Amino acid sequence: MDGQEGAVSWYNLPFYRSLTEEILFMGAPRNVIILNGIVSFMFVMYFHFVYILLLSVAVHALCVYLAKDDAQFFDCLSQYMYKENYYST
Repeated sequence: MDGQEGAVSWYNLPFYRSLTEEILFMGAPRNVIILNGIVSFMFVMYFHFVYILLLSVAVHALCVYLAKDDAQFFDCLSQYMYKENYYST
């Protein structure tokens, strides 16, 4: 026996995982939740369109589904959308 049975790897400690993993709020990235909330709040307050809340819940469910496999999906998508096209083919 080498005495390593009860040892815990430093990488698996909760403190280090919090530094390396993405922070998800209710299963989706925080900036997407804020954007979804602001847009739905604007529709409800300015246009008195309450049915947008159902659409907002559906958008949140879609964001959770997309972020389940890859937490950086929306960051990569935003970088791709603002990427300049260097080759005009």
